[in-house]
Parts: sequence; C-alpha cells; structure tokens
Amino acid sequence: QISHADLPITLNKDENPS
Repeated sequence: QISHADLPITLNKDENPS
C-alpha cells in the first residue's frame, strides 16, 4: 500500500488521490 512516491505521503495520497 506504500508506493515509491507515497513514502513521504501515504495518508494524504489515500485521502487525496489528486
């Protein structure tokens, strides 16, 4: 559930797919 670009921002990515 953690991407290479989602490491510093996982919750934000989960809430904001933007």
